[in-house]
Amino acid sequence: MFEDRIKRYKSIVNTKLEAILSQFSNKNCRFVPSAMRYSLLEGGKLLRPVLTLAVCEMFGGEVQKAVFFACAVEFMHVGSLVHDDLPCMDNDFIRRGRPCCHIKFNEAAAVLAGDALFCGAFEILTYSYRQGLSYKEIVKAVSVLSKMFGVGGVIGGQDMDMFSENATQNEYLVRNVATYKTCSLIRAACILGAIAAKAEKSDIKIIDEYANFLGLAFQICDDILDYEKEKDGMSFLSVYNVNEAKEKAREYTNLAMDRLKLLGDNEFLIELTNKLLVRER
Repeated sequence: MFEDRIKRYKSIVNTKLEAILSQFSNKNCRFVPSAMRYSLLEGGKLLRPVLTLAVCEMFGGEVQKAVFFACAVEFMHVGSLVHDDLPCMDNDFIRRGRPCCHIKFNEAAAVLAGDALFCGAFEILTYSYRQGLSYKEIVKAVSVLSKMFGVGGVIGGQDMDMFSENATQNEYLVRNVATYKTCSLIRAACILGAIAAKAEKSDIKIIDEYANFLGLAFQICDDILDYEKEKDGMSFLSVYNVNEAKEKAREYTNLAMDRLKLLGDNEFLIELTNKLLVRER
């Protein structure tokens, strides 16, 4: 049941991403459309768009109402990964088991592809009027996604991650980086699903709290996996040993579960939340 549902969500998102990318083609461009497609369509977990669709359904909405919101979140997420991998940022070479965008193409193409993904995300949000969402709901989605990605969200977290390297890595700093850099887009994904379902403000507040705790648990699990592969960088494993980190991830997962218990029709999200805690990558 769970696996069937997650496959359905991923299929819906991938089909729509393919359709959207065909509209973003430009025969006069040498690299950017290809770099966008290369970065978007292969190997991603699609966690954030899956959350958008699942939250929408949990609140009684139709998946198709949220599909453009889900794709917009994935555009933002992938754009951030393309930029994170650049030599001036994390200077990574492999992403999702393949060469990073700037390695496959070139650095300038990767910068432009990331920019195009960010711009495309907000264009995609406006497509939601085709699914019957009101302009008021679309404006709310634009406001949430831009806020969660900007200085008060992902970009702010990246600033802290990059420019706090020489500072003492303490629990407050590491958690703060994760809250901004990781949790923000997971929060956006869940809130956009709730907006698409026309959820009540009180329920949106609960799902936002759920997403924040989920994001913290998710980041700790990522850090444990990176630690086991001997990867460097700011990490919860700078302030906890492995057992302490696992316990902290369980603590945040339990807090996320507590929020879900306040909402109905949440069996899928409960199972997804538990599976994220024990994933291998």
